[in-house]
Amino acid sequence: MVIAGRPGSGKTSCVDQILNEAEFLNLGMEFDILKFQFEMSDHQTGARELTAAMGMSMKELFNADKNRRITDADLERIIRFHDKVNAKSIYQVSQVRTARQIRSDVISFYNTHKKRLIVMIDHSILTKRDADEKDTLESLYALSAVLVDLKKRLPEVIFIVLTQMNRSIEDPIRRENGRAANYPTPADVFGGDALMQNCD
Repeated sequence: MVIAGRPGSGKTSCVDQILNEAEFLNLGMEFDILKFQFEMSDHQTGARELTAAMGMSMKELFNADKNRRITDADLERIIRFHDKVNAKSIYQVSQVRTARQIRSDVISFYNTHKKRLIVMIDHSILTKRDADEKDTLESLYALSAVLVDLKKRLPEVIFIVLTQMNRSIEDPIRRENGRAANYPTPADVFGGDALMQNCD
């Protein structure tokens, strides 16, 4: 699956919600989650998840808001959330990878854990170029080919890939009410042909 949006539109938050709730919405089904998080560090990802779960701003969470200090009750909620998240089988790779490295990582992880697997890549444009790939578009085609190969090889794996939308989606003509141009098309997705020809 490909989820596309403009920067800051909530793609990562949307997928984090899907991944965080997946276990509770599929009781009795064992699976792991492997996140390739190329956009943020582990620290940033954890802080974002925590602020959302606690209903706090980053300033509040890091006790930098003079008007709202962390209370003992807040700390207890944070510890409970931490324990709940640690109980889930969510693994994160923060080091930027090439499509070939992603392929190797997924196969190795699947063979080690022997479970169904949800793989999230955030986001496609940040996938590292291999030596024989001359530009971002070629690396997107390589990523798409790798994911199709993995889908055939490992049928119990679901892939969710986040990507950017082109700026043209924000053109004034695209915002006029009642026009067909209001709706996104595959051409609005960055590298749309490379990613979307093989996705749902």
